[in-house]
Amino acid sequence: MRIFPRRVIEALVGIVLLFAPPLAAQNAIPGRPVLQKNAFFLTSSGFRVQFANDAASKKLLASLPAHKFVVHTVGGAPRYLYADPTVCICVYYGDDDAYRSYRAMLTTHLQVDDVDPDYRSQASALLNDPIESDSLENPTSLADFFRDNL
Repeated sequence: MRIFPRRVIEALVGIVLLFAPPLAAQNAIPGRPVLQKNAFFLTSSGFRVQFANDAASKKLLASLPAHKFVVHTVGGAPRYLYADPTVCICVYYGDDDAYRSYRAMLTTHLQVDDVDPDYRSQASALLNDPIESDSLENPTSLADFFRDNL
């Protein structure tokens, strides 16, 4: 006994496949060339690097989502963190000025005509809005990090 005609099922599968690639791209980690260039943009815009070479830094790196910005308020001022467990195995951190400079730099870079479309789509994924630190599972590692490193 058939519940749905075959054409209905084929249409539903087609709709799912139509929307699956854009949804997957939003959650995909950019490729190594994009991440290496991103490291340059982060440091050039004023972000400092904390390599995960001690227990506190490893804990911080593990508590953050990979390749996404997290904003944490320290003394009333926002601090932005970006975990890179792929290229440098580090956490970049900076203030509001560094974050605005980074976004402007990356946005300008993506507007250049000769940027490969695949690179453009991967790098554009890095321009998502930052995640609030209070929505993370372990925000105490952020407080510990900033208490010890600022």
